[in-house]
Amino acid sequence: MSDRAIQIFLLDADLVFSEGLAKVLASREDINIIAQAQSLEQARNQLNTLDSLPDVFVIDLDLTPEENTQQGIDFCRELKQNYPNLPLFLLTTVTADSLLRSLRNLGIEGYCRKRTPLDQLIHALQQVARGELYWQQATVNDSARQLPPATSPPQPTTPPRWLTRQRETGLGEIERNLAQVEAILENQELSNFDWLFWTGLRRELKTAQWIIKQLLPVEVVVLSEEEETEESPENSASEIESPPLLTGLPTSLSDTLLQTTLGKIQLGIVNHTNYTLEIDILNPEKKRELLYLVVQQFQEILTQLDFVHLSLEDLPERRSLLLRELWQTCLTRWISKYVALSEFPATAGSIVEFVMREAPVVEAMRLNKLPDVTALVAYLLYQEPLKIDQVSYRPESPEAQARAEMLLHNLIITVANAVMQVILNQFGEQEMVKNSLYADEYRSSREIARFRNELSWQYRQSYYFQEPKIIFESRQEFLVFRGNRIQAVSVYAPRKEELEQLQGIRLGVTIALELRDAIAPRFRAVFGVVGQAVVYLLTQVIGRGIGLIGRGILQGIGKSVESKRDRQ
Repeated sequence: MSDRAIQIFLLDADLVFSEGLAKVLASREDINIIAQAQSLEQARNQLNTLDSLPDVFVIDLDLTPEENTQQGIDFCRELKQNYPNLPLFLLTTVTADSLLRSLRNLGIEGYCRKRTPLDQLIHALQQVARGELYWQQATVNDSARQLPPATSPPQPTTPPRWLTRQRETGLGEIERNLAQVEAILENQELSNFDWLFWTGLRRELKTAQWIIKQLLPVEVVVLSEEEETEESPENSASEIESPPLLTGLPTSLSDTLLQTTLGKIQLGIVNHTNYTLEIDILNPEKKRELLYLVVQQFQEILTQLDFVHLSLEDLPERRSLLLRELWQTCLTRWISKYVALSEFPATAGSIVEFVMREAPVVEAMRLNKLPDVTALVAYLLYQEPLKIDQVSYRPESPEAQARAEMLLHNLIITVANAVMQVILNQFGEQEMVKNSLYADEYRSSREIARFRNELSWQYRQSYYFQEPKIIFESRQEFLVFRGNRIQAVSVYAPRKEELEQLQGIRLGVTIALELRDAIAPRFRAVFGVVGQAVVYLLTQVIGRGIGLIGRGILQGIGKSVESKRDRQ
C-alpha cells in the first residue's frame, strides 16, 4: 500500500460536497479518486465496470429522500456480502449510537462524521486502507450501557398561588401591549424609523412573554434525560415559528449576515414590488418555512466549501454547480414533504430524475441570471473585499456589508421563487399542495389559473421588454428584505457584454428606446414651436378678430337702443 496511491470510491448524493472532497483528496499524491457516484444504482454500475476494487469505499448513508438511511444500510450489507474484502468507510452526518453500533457489527471498517478536520479524515482513510479499523471517538461506546431502573412517572408540582397570580397578571399585561403594538404595525403609512421602533418593541414583548412562560410555568415536572429528548406537539409547533439555528459558519461575517436575514424572515414577508412573485401564493407560515429552508441549505453549502478548502480561484467555475445544488436540494425536500407521491406522474420517474429534467429551464430563466454570486460566496467564505462601482471595499465596511446583504437577499428570494415555479407548473392543482401550502384566497382552481396566467404574462413581458430595458440602462435589479417587505432595488451595473448579445425582439426594444431618446427631444422642440404658433394664431389673430367683431356687434346694438330711445 505504501508503494502506490490509495484508490478511493466516493458515494455521496451531495454533489457539492462530493466534488469538493474529491478535488481536495485528488490534489494529494498518495490518494487517487477512481470513481464517484450520487446514487446506489450508479455505484452498482460503476463497481461492476472497475478493473479492480478500490482500497476504500467511502459512503454517506443519507443519500436522497428516496434512497434513505435504511437503504444505505442495506447497500452496506449488500457490499459486504458481494465484496467481503472491500473496506467500507462511513462519512456521514449520522450520529445515533444504536445505529452506528449495528453498522459496526456488520463489519464496516471506518467511520467519521462530516465536518471532521481534513487532516484527521485523511489519516482515517489511510488507516482503513492499511487494513486497520478507525471509528471516530465519542460516537459508539463499546461497553453496554446500563439502563436506569424503572421508576414511577414524575409527578407535577404546582407553584404557590401567589406566583401563579403574578404569572397570569404579567402575561395579561404583555398580551394587551402586544395587541396595541400589532395594531400600530398594521398601519402601512409608518415611516421606516417608526416601523423599526415598534418592531423592536414587539420583539422585546415577545421575549419577555417567553421568559415568563419558561421561568414561571403552570406546573413543574422533573424529567429524566431520555424524556427530555422527546418532543411534544407544542414544542414542534413553536419550532416552526422560530428561525432555525445556524452553526458552524466559516466566518463571523457570514454568521452575522445569515442570522440577520433569518430575523427579517421571521417578521413575516409581504411583497411590495410592482409585480407578482411565485411565493406570493403561499400562506405566511409556509412562505417563511421555504425561505428558512433556502437559508439553511445555503449555510450548508458554505460549510461544505469551507470543509473541502475550495480555493478562491476555483469558485467561478463552481458557480453554476453551487446554485444548481442549492435549488435542487430545496426543491427535492419541498416535493418530498408537500407533494402527494401517489399522484406523482408515472412518466416523471423518480424525484431526482424529475428535478434533473426541470433544471435546465430554471437555470436559464433564473439561476444563470443571478448577479455577483461568486463575489458573495468569496465575501462570506474568505472575507474578500466587495467591488462596488469598480471600487473595492473592505469586508467590514458599511458599503460592503450593505451590498452583501442585498446580494444574499436576492439569492434567497430568487431560489425560493424557482422552487415554487416548478411546484406551480407541475403540481399546482394537487389537493395536498393547495391545502398545505396556499393562502386561503388562492385555493380555488379559478384563482390558481389566474395566478399562473399572471405569472406567464409577466415572464414574457420581463423577458422581451423589461430585461432589455434594464440592460440598456446599465442597471441591475435586486429583490431585498426591507423590514417585513420585499422591495425591488435598482443599482448601477456595467452590462455591455449582455447588451451586445441581445437579439431579435429584445434587441429591437433597445433600438426603439434609442430612437425614442434620439427623436423625442426634436419632436418636443418641433411641437413646442408649433404649439406656440397655434397659441399665437388663436390669441393674437383669431382672438383679436373675434374680439373686434364682438365689439362691433355690441356697438351696433348700443346705437340702435339709443336711437330707439331718442324716438320715444
